[in-house]
Amino acid sequence: MNRARGFLLLWCAALAATWLLRPLLPPDETRYLAVAWEMHSSGSFLVPVLNGEAYSHKPPLLFWAYAAGFEMFGPNSWWPRLVQAAGAALALALVARLARALAPQAPDAPPCAALLLGGTLAFQVYSGALFFDLWLTAFVLAAWLGLVRACPADPAQPPSPRTGWLLFALATAAALLTKGPAALISILPPALLRVFWRGRDARPAATWSALFLALAAGAGLALAWALPAAHAGGPEYGAAILWGQTAGRLQESFAHARPFWWYLTILPVLALPWTLWPPLWRRSPGASATAVRFGLSAFLPALLIFSCVSGKQPHYLLPALAALALIGAARLCAGARSAPRLWLPGALLLGAGLLAALPWILTLARLPAPDFARSAWFGGAAALTLGAAAVILARRSGPAPGLAGAALLMPALALLLHLAAGGALAAHFDLAAPSRIIAEAQRSGRATALLGTGYHGQFHFLGRLKDPVANPAAAGEMRVWLHAHPDGLAAVVVRSGDDPRLAAGAESIHQFGTRRLALWRAGALAEFWPPRAATRAP
Repeated sequence: MNRARGFLLLWCAALAATWLLRPLLPPDETRYLAVAWEMHSSGSFLVPVLNGEAYSHKPPLLFWAYAAGFEMFGPNSWWPRLVQAAGAALALALVARLARALAPQAPDAPPCAALLLGGTLAFQVYSGALFFDLWLTAFVLAAWLGLVRACPADPAQPPSPRTGWLLFALATAAALLTKGPAALISILPPALLRVFWRGRDARPAATWSALFLALAAGAGLALAWALPAAHAGGPEYGAAILWGQTAGRLQESFAHARPFWWYLTILPVLALPWTLWPPLWRRSPGASATAVRFGLSAFLPALLIFSCVSGKQPHYLLPALAALALIGAARLCAGARSAPRLWLPGALLLGAGLLAALPWILTLARLPAPDFARSAWFGGAAALTLGAAAVILARRSGPAPGLAGAALLMPALALLLHLAAGGALAAHFDLAAPSRIIAEAQRSGRATALLGTGYHGQFHFLGRLKDPVANPAAAGEMRVWLHAHPDGLAAVVVRSGDDPRLAAGAESIHQFGTRRLALWRAGALAEFWPPRAATRAP
């Protein structure tokens, strides 16, 4: 693990830059923390709540973890980020343990698997963001590890059915409480394809019955929360958590907003830099067949199923990337050679291309390009960093030469991008100031509302709000609310081309991407509502 030490240090530095320089980004990060905040402030630990209403889109496990930190340390943003970092670290540790279990004859497989997973672009992005998928990846890996311990492929390894199936059941329960039934898409394929990666099963009946019992135990533990929560949350909430999330996705499986093949286009980007790293694409006849087959049984079915399901998102593929890391580790430990000298200019070209695309990428993210002119200064530092990493890459060191050097590329890039863009992100996406104003209005007894766009808890955690924020949808509902609460505080998103009066008479104006957030006294806004060319359905 000495080769991984540099990666871990640089990864921690990139995480620190994320925490210090980037604000909590709406709508996802602010929404998840809003749910945890309301769980903490209202004491509603059984049924998660968002803006005073039951929140059925995610199970409660990570909300419980966030709220537990709020109970111990008070509401803060550093605790959830530490929880996320712990999930990422656990995923790295578990993929290493699983690589050891699948290829015990390859002592370098565990650090190789951890570096392959940790060095991907997707891991760097989501280890610093408050999404649930890295924790899901950790629980999926734990379930796979339990499966391999219960059903080892190597005849020299004695099975551990009790501990293996217990780990499988507990990890399945945790995965279900993290992401719901969709977690089974990643967990089940290797369990159902054991004959493929393990070989002929000597006791199929006993093994299948044990799998069924472990799966039932995991589902039962998840239902120990879901059934009481469904009863407490009411029929609509119960239908949503027990059936709606899964049935809705299946009903819309082929109504794609994104095409069936969309994951094939983004997978090479998520797996950078390994998609461009030569040693992974060379023949490795001595690779562990068990590890390769296990990785394929975990990757291919999940990719196919997720491709059939509507609502595709990049982070859904994180468990699949862990499966690819197992395959890559087995191949590298079979005697791969070091990267060719051509890798040095290739790595520099990749870094230069990413830096050249930075203004365009940030413009797509609704950030004004002039605010990122200073990122050109960091271009030289980025080129030097990428060049140094590429030089390290060209050195021979052990059975997977250059792997640790290549793994430095993505955390180095993440660190430099946050140094370049962190200030602008804070200036354009930090909603702390308007959230505090809304909180003060609620404390003084004023009604509050967000008009013209959907409310997803953007202000609740940042302002530590105790009361709901009204969110009238139709133009008529907005007018009714404004006239009913003349002293209330109304927030309006002002876009380019909107009525200039929306910004001229507001109590305060706050930048929000390429838009602005205007806070109004409701009575004053009602005088000209609806504004010209400004009323939009949410």
